[in-house]
Amino acid sequence: MSFVVPNLTIITVVLSGAALLLVLFIARFLRKQSKDRMAFAPLPDEKLAFVFQDHELIDATPDARQMLRGGISVLEPWERLMAILHNDFPDFASTIDALPTSGKLTFHNSQSNIVLQAEWKRGVTRIALIEPEAPITHEATKGFSALSDELSILHRVVDDAPLVVWREDQSGAVRWANGAYLKLTAEMSPVPNTEQKWPLSSVFSHHLSIKDTDRLEAERLSLDLPDGSGVRWFDCIAQPFKDDTLFFALPADQLVKAETSLREFVQTLTKTFAELPTGLAIFDKNRQLALFNPALTDLTTLEPLFLATRPTLYAFLDHLREKQRMPEPKNYKAWRSGISELEDAAISGTYLEHWSLPTGQTYRVTGRPHPDGALAFLFEDISAEISLTRRFRSELDLGQAVIDSLPEAIAVFSHSGVLILSNETYEKMWEQESSTILGDISIIDSTRLWQQKCLPTPTWDLAQDFITGRMPRTAWTGEVHMKDGRQMNCRFAPVSGNATLIAFSMQTQELEINAPRLRNVGSVS
Repeated sequence: MSFVVPNLTIITVVLSGAALLLVLFIARFLRKQSKDRMAFAPLPDEKLAFVFQDHELIDATPDARQMLRGGISVLEPWERLMAILHNDFPDFASTIDALPTSGKLTFHNSQSNIVLQAEWKRGVTRIALIEPEAPITHEATKGFSALSDELSILHRVVDDAPLVVWREDQSGAVRWANGAYLKLTAEMSPVPNTEQKWPLSSVFSHHLSIKDTDRLEAERLSLDLPDGSGVRWFDCIAQPFKDDTLFFALPADQLVKAETSLREFVQTLTKTFAELPTGLAIFDKNRQLALFNPALTDLTTLEPLFLATRPTLYAFLDHLREKQRMPEPKNYKAWRSGISELEDAAISGTYLEHWSLPTGQTYRVTGRPHPDGALAFLFEDISAEISLTRRFRSELDLGQAVIDSLPEAIAVFSHSGVLILSNETYEKMWEQESSTILGDISIIDSTRLWQQKCLPTPTWDLAQDFITGRMPRTAWTGEVHMKDGRQMNCRFAPVSGNATLIAFSMQTQELEINAPRLRNVGSVS
């Protein structure tokens, strides 16, 4: 197999030819671009001129570029220019598509005396703004430049503002909008990443009902996102602007979310208050009833219609007195004048009273301060609690009376060795006062007292072991000698709650005990 090596001269010629063709192509393209750019000769008095090729800006005068910088920055130059010219030449954007057919369009603004000329040649569009009767002087150029700079700053501020602002004419067409509006338009577009074109679509047109009004009242509007991912909320305000309407839409998503959370929280509280057995009455800072629950009507027997009229605190208490749902004061006038003291006590959070009603019921009334100077009163029916407490106290008094009537000296110690119950005989025998012994005396303190009045005996040590559980919990008895010569029988018996009952009686008394008996003097056998 043999290889043929190409001649280097041939390769060089081929590459040179290709390079020459490429250069000729580029030169032709540049000549065409230059030819297209120079398709229109600039007019002598022309200060604002734009040259577009297929909606792409390829040339502009310095003043024209300054003018574009003052437009909506997020739009492409063509759409930006359409938005700028829309105010003075509203028909221009809708008729520019006919320019390739007619070749030239001219618009005249009678108010500003400015002429707009649009020409089309070989795919190139030139748009010029001409003021034929007032040539621009050097001083006017400097003033225009300063105004353009200021206008550019204002446009930047408005476009960067988080507030959605736009302007609509009488037909509902958007004549101007800031950057936030354009972002919202793109967000609401059913086709993502759609290029913004002028005139812009009206996002809120089918929602607004505040148009053509001069009142600064916000209207809450919602917009459903096209992808179904959620809802956008806005507070919109309309203001007349010449023959058009200027709209401001403040995003209210967080506010709506907070209001929804608050409403749900209030509903939860309302349901909770409705199920509470405690009557609730909240008076605002003007001392008018602002909130109440159904339990209040049940406890006070006041009609819901009366409570719904938001009575004052004085009227509320007067009706309670008429319904016999409060204690009858001895001097009602003096009591009514003392309502201010009740308010002061409730404001400081210290008002708490038990109302014994003529019906035999007992109410616990509590006053608590509330935010913004309001007062909250709680009404609780504690009749059953009071009755149970009284019955329990009566049973305790009865049990104490029974124990006090026994001839034995009785002392009951808890499982931790603390004296929790005794009778009068025990207090007299060991010379202890009932007001000081309960809960303060331990078995060690008691045995020390017993040892002082008795001869030495192991009975007290056994008593400590029995009470603390260090020996079997079986009833037993013992005998001790007192220092005055008397003999005393001691009975130890377990009772409920791991407590221990100790009964002391002198030898002359007969005790019937079924437990083992210890008979010794000074010792245990």
